[in-house]
Amino acid sequence: MRTMQMRALLSCLVLVLVLSGCSGRTRPVSDGGGSDPFPTVVPPPQAGQGSAHDRGPGDAPDTNAAHHTDMQLPSASGNATSLTQHILPEGLTPPQVPADLCAGAPTAKQDTSHDARPVPYEVTFSIADDAGASSVSTEERSALLDAVRGVSLLERLADQAPDSVTGVERRLRSDEDEARNVLHSRGFYAGRVEGRLDAASSPLRVTLTLFPGPLYTVADSRVVYRAGAGHSEVADDKAGMTGVVGMVGPADAPDQTSASDQTSATGQAADSAGAGDDVPSPSFAHGTPEEGGMKGRPAGIAVPTADADSAPVPEGFPRALSDAGVAGGAPARADDILDAVARIPVFLHERGHPFAVVTGTRFEVDHAAHTLHATVTVDPGPYVLMGGLDVEGADDVSRDYVATYVGWRPGQPWDERLVERFRESLRGTGLFSGMEVVPADHDDATGCRPVMARLTYGPPRSFGGGLRYDSALGPGVLAFWEHRNLWGGGERLRLELPVWERRQEVVASFRKPFLLRPDQDFIADAWARNENSDAYDQRAGAVSASVERRISRHLWASAGGTTEGGSINDHQGPERSYSMWGVPLTIRYDGTDNLLDPHEGVRAALSTTPYTGVYHEWRSMVRSRLDASAYTALPGGRTVLALRAAAGALHGESPADIPASFRFYSGGGGSVRGYAYQSLGPRDGDVPLGGGSFGEVGLEARTRITETLGLVTFVDGGNVYEESMPRFGDGMRFGAGVGLRYYTAIGPLRFDVATPVNPREDDAPLQFYFSIGQSF
Repeated sequence: MRTMQMRALLSCLVLVLVLSGCSGRTRPVSDGGGSDPFPTVVPPPQAGQGSAHDRGPGDAPDTNAAHHTDMQLPSASGNATSLTQHILPEGLTPPQVPADLCAGAPTAKQDTSHDARPVPYEVTFSIADDAGASSVSTEERSALLDAVRGVSLLERLADQAPDSVTGVERRLRSDEDEARNVLHSRGFYAGRVEGRLDAASSPLRVTLTLFPGPLYTVADSRVVYRAGAGHSEVADDKAGMTGVVGMVGPADAPDQTSASDQTSATGQAADSAGAGDDVPSPSFAHGTPEEGGMKGRPAGIAVPTADADSAPVPEGFPRALSDAGVAGGAPARADDILDAVARIPVFLHERGHPFAVVTGTRFEVDHAAHTLHATVTVDPGPYVLMGGLDVEGADDVSRDYVATYVGWRPGQPWDERLVERFRESLRGTGLFSGMEVVPADHDDATGCRPVMARLTYGPPRSFGGGLRYDSALGPGVLAFWEHRNLWGGGERLRLELPVWERRQEVVASFRKPFLLRPDQDFIADAWARNENSDAYDQRAGAVSASVERRISRHLWASAGGTTEGGSINDHQGPERSYSMWGVPLTIRYDGTDNLLDPHEGVRAALSTTPYTGVYHEWRSMVRSRLDASAYTALPGGRTVLALRAAAGALHGESPADIPASFRFYSGGGGSVRGYAYQSLGPRDGDVPLGGGSFGEVGLEARTRITETLGLVTFVDGGNVYEESMPRFGDGMRFGAGVGLRYYTAIGPLRFDVATPVNPREDDAPLQFYFSIGQSF
């Protein structure tokens, strides 16, 4: 009986061991890469032998070796765990186990294929007013929902349905986290998010509801100055200022951390927060100081440092975020707070401290009071006076030429705005492929810090070309060649060959910067043209030269001379030759933020040219033109409104008594879109006659769809008049249309389609324009 019980016990043990290891006897050895989830059975050593693992050199054979050996089993974490492999006594055979009980052994009833089908869904975002929520304005609701949609995986990947409901759930969990960050970033630090998924609907209905709660405000803030404090972690995550926002308040407040936890999170010691107590409250100087500033070192205050030394710091530094644009009581929005923090070192960079940096930030949220407290630590760095210019690299460019762009005087406090203007001027030359303009690492003999410009000379020559199309001029091509540094002083020569079906030209332009003085350029232009238009046929050429002086940062004036001659046929008589000489006078203002694609600012140009010459007989006249445009970006920055107006007038001669090319015309891509080129104004049948004056207006809404693609809607209006003064609004013709813009490094490529709003009988219903650059 005892033997039978022993055999039964051993049989049960064998059954358990076989169930756990049957796959190991039939599957190949795992390569350790995790592809085989089952252990490999190691054959037991022969009786009287031990494995190298079980005994060391010279050890006696292990008598237990016949009963067990070690094997490795991957654990849930992927690490191997050691188990004991039992060996049956001699003469005992294991029972037969059905194959379908072994893990991983497929049977005929199992379906190993996976039929993955997309799971479409619809997502809805909403804002709920919970009992404790403060009222959220309609504008704030819209901004919150737009921000959540902008970071939503569910929204972004809606056209790429996942293969399971689990995939939808993962996206929902991600959106919940991102939505909470959005709430925090906009000042709703007690806000919560609730996501729901209705798996019974088809397609799945997914809802994400925001419970904003009260809007938190900025309570108190201070800026602490510590020279030589070194850098710590500074908040730059505007989605809730992650990692630096401490939560203090009731025990049930979300994301609660203690003040000591926050000190550790920011890397800022507790005593540093109080180090600014000795710093007197400064008066933040608003506005832009005059260039030149003050000379010498100003009266300062002592700022404690880690080694008990002190450094002079000028008075007038911002003491709180209210001095940098975020007043006490303002909504505690992360964007506004972090922008204010970033403005503090910029303020110092413009007032003698080019090395000022923010070395620490500490933010604490009080859930009981619904307020945010901020402490910003700044290392102002040394006070620096600007010295002369040192140039490294770019040996092919004259040092004197580079130095003419300097806008500071030695001895004035460091002003980063003047340095940035210097950089902009160098970039505008097109001569440098790289530049670094920084303070030198030493003072000169006068105690000033030289400005170091490390320049990389770029290729001075370029050439290119492109295709164009205009419904009036037909298809066209443009080829150009340019040299931007002819003699080492930034002299620029450009040759262009614009060829249309109805107009062919050769154009040359030359600019010599800094003629006799740093703010004065010499400009020369020449062209030869053959044109066959509805208004006239012309074969002519012209040469002009002028001197342009920069009066201020945004204002220029020029004066020069020009001559034009050739032959012209205005279709009202025989072809006649002409020769005209003029003195062009121009004043130009440009306060826009971008030359090729402005978003803000105003431009205006007024030109007046007295002419005298021969056409039939001796003629004298004055031709004047005014162009103005204004630009403003709407909230969000994606849409720019652009407005233009233009007018021109001729005095001294009747339009019929001067060459047709000197009269005014309107219509086409550069004036009133929707009408044929030069077609507006007085006509003889279908032949445009031109006039003695004109007036035009235009309005565009330019919207960026992506970084490289934009959509434009526009309305243009204008007309040409026989008399010498334009009549805005009297008989004006209007056109409207839409256009696409493809933004490139050299400006946007433009394609417009326009139709006349109040057409004449013979006006075509559509006009097409394709060119480079904005229409104005």
